[in-house]
Amino acid sequence: LHTAYRRQRQMCIRDRTITILGDLESVIGSLDLATLGDGLESVINDGYTIKEALTNRHLLMRDLVTAQSNTKLKHENARKLRNKRDINPIKVDEAIRSLQEATNYEEELTLKIKRITENMLIEKKEYLEYLDILIKQILKEFVIKRIEYERKKLSILEKVRLDVRLVDENGGLSRLGREK
Repeated sequence: LHTAYRRQRQMCIRDRTITILGDLESVIGSLDLATLGDGLESVINDGYTIKEALTNRHLLMRDLVTAQSNTKLKHENARKLRNKRDINPIKVDEAIRSLQEATNYEEELTLKIKRITENMLIEKKEYLEYLDILIKQILKEFVIKRIEYERKKLSILEKVRLDVRLVDENGGLSRLGREK
């Protein structure tokens, strides 16, 4: 009767310990997702914003290439008008005005792209420093929380250690082929 009671108690302790450890592992899994997932989602969102800024810069650069070819075309038209024998002053004025507009637009885009590029280079340095700090902070928080939960898990196992030792006269480890 005494051994039956002891086995029943052993099974009850084992089941309770397994349930508690399972719950704790579930909490640890959720912690991993929350700590790392939320932090890395912030990094991903920042990356998306950077990608959009680079895309906008690329579109401006494409517009600049178009503006440069347009300016070159207007310049050719003005040169052709100048080489003609009978020059129409209205067409010449129109060609010059069109060339100036194209040149002004090209210069405007060039300055805009230069300013954006300089700002991006400055922001790149700042962002990389921020990213370094953020990732270290995310990992530090993750590791600290993970250590806390591993300590809780260890304390639960420590509570049942004596009960495991009392299971049999060999210290509860005889089923594992181990000695005291």
